[in-house]
Amino acid sequence: SLEERVRKAREAGEEDDPTQAAVRILELVATLNAHDRQTRGHSERVRVLTDLLAAAMKLPRADRDRLRWAALLHDIGKLEVSTEILNKPGKPEPHEWEALKRHPEAGARLARPLLPWLGEWGSAISEHHERFDGDGYPTGRSGMGISRGGRILAVCDSFETMTASRSYKKPMGIAAARRELTRCAGGQFDPDVVRTFIAVSLGRLWWKVG
Repeated sequence: SLEERVRKAREAGEEDDPTQAAVRILELVATLNAHDRQTRGHSERVRVLTDLLAAAMKLPRADRDRLRWAALLHDIGKLEVSTEILNKPGKPEPHEWEALKRHPEAGARLARPLLPWLGEWGSAISEHHERFDGDGYPTGRSGMGISRGGRILAVCDSFETMTASRSYKKPMGIAAARRELTRCAGGQFDPDVVRTFIAVSLGRLWWKVG
């Protein structure tokens, strides 16, 4: 059933009705919960954190709306990664890691029918694992060569991962995660985005993260 849904989503870009294409993609978002027990909740929390950061950056309402959807869809490409790899306790093997690293590009393909509406913010789906210093993936973009959405999502995605509980690790405290973001500013992350994120009050982060 999952393979059939993914196939239909790939073909959705050829449909005349963009609404029907969007429905197929949103069906995949719902399917994430069954495919990977962690990704759906993670994507929801990243969406909330992204919206919090976008508000702090004073982005226009229309841009925040599109970025919110890009954040929700950012890991949709994991539908093309096997559940055995996604749910494996411990670190992945090299060949498993290569499969995981393909999910940003796979996600962009699945979300293709929505990209015209998402505009510049759609690039966040394929670029949220790029690094400011150029050592990220899938293309090794660096600095301002990474879209604004990609730079914003990289911070929120990493913060959520650090502060979330996983089968293979305990959650990091919010204060410790903020220190880690600061330490990696200019390397992994856009320092201006980190600075804005750190300026968000701890109380608001506690309330959002839960």
